[in-house]
Amino acid sequence: MRMLLISLGGQVLLNGLFLLSVWWGTKKGSKWRSVALGWVILELLYFFIAVVPRLLGHTRGDFLRVGTSIFTNYYVFIVILMMPLLLGYFIIWVLGKLKVLERAELRRKLRSWLLLILLPITGALCYKGYYNSTHPVATHYHITLPYNGPTKELKLAFITDMHIGELVHKEVLREMARMVQEEQPDYVLVGGDQVDYYFDYVREDPEISEIVRSLHQDKSHIFHVLGNHEYYIDLEEKREWLKEVGTLLVDSVVQLSDSLYLIGRDDAYNKTNRLPLPSLIERVPKGATTILLDHQPSEPVEERSLGIDLALHGHTHDGQFIPFKWMVWLRFENSYGHLERGGTHYITSSGLGFSSSPILLGTLSEVVIIHLKLEGQH
Repeated sequence: MRMLLISLGGQVLLNGLFLLSVWWGTKKGSKWRSVALGWVILELLYFFIAVVPRLLGHTRGDFLRVGTSIFTNYYVFIVILMMPLLLGYFIIWVLGKLKVLERAELRRKLRSWLLLILLPITGALCYKGYYNSTHPVATHYHITLPYNGPTKELKLAFITDMHIGELVHKEVLREMARMVQEEQPDYVLVGGDQVDYYFDYVREDPEISEIVRSLHQDKSHIFHVLGNHEYYIDLEEKREWLKEVGTLLVDSVVQLSDSLYLIGRDDAYNKTNRLPLPSLIERVPKGATTILLDHQPSEPVEERSLGIDLALHGHTHDGQFIPFKWMVWLRFENSYGHLERGGTHYITSSGLGFSSSPILLGTLSEVVIIHLKLEGQH
């Protein structure tokens, strides 16, 4: 029901903005008003015929997959179009009030030209954003950490936010697996939101499990934590699956080598049962090097106050596209990339997949490769 209400709210807001922009940019009786209204009616019919039953727990089909891809791109198209368009409409309105543009017909023509100019620009941006979402890149970081033992080097693959579901194509998952296999990491760390919403996409397609399991030849070297999307629906099935394709860490501590420990936290979405970080730190021998795998980068101050050496996070998608990129930058201390502060190294990945729409503008789909040097104390 929660997702249904959110989706209904999005329908009203985005379709309303779309119609408003077309009405302000065209004259009465324009065919473009009829086209826009027809598109919105088509979109709403699809929503109530295909999406609402799905949100209420009914089965899906290829019709849903294709339609969702089309209409979620439309939503993002509207968001990106609306920002400069409504600003331009506002400036024209102000100039009219100031008597700079006194003729109403001239103001209407300016609005029409603004709409016509921005439509193809927005389309090109969305095409570029779609390309970014389907062509993952490898991002490399070289990090040195103190180590209570002889100097050694490890390679870690860090993947987060795969969001397997209607919108993330298997070709992207295959390419991700190829990239990881090519790097031959010592360990693969998967930082939550492996499945977008419903688990049936994984359940009905055995190849998806094969792809995830293939990230390392030794399944025990693949570690998963939960993300907020795991909790939205089908949690127990997702948990069991993650145990089958690797090791699921839920407020757990594992020893990777002599004095190197991995802490895998439950997601912050589970406010009731998630253990506090200090109780997990107590399980780590004093002086050991610590890597924290936690989906959301929401507690950086506590992480460095407790002496975490390397904290790995996802969740933000680096905002996914402007203006949300700036919003997450304001919300999180490290919304993307590598940051060293107070002796703690933070890496926040933009993730492999995306949330709600396959459009990435100002960021990329990525696999993170960490070249880790453990600087021995003796």
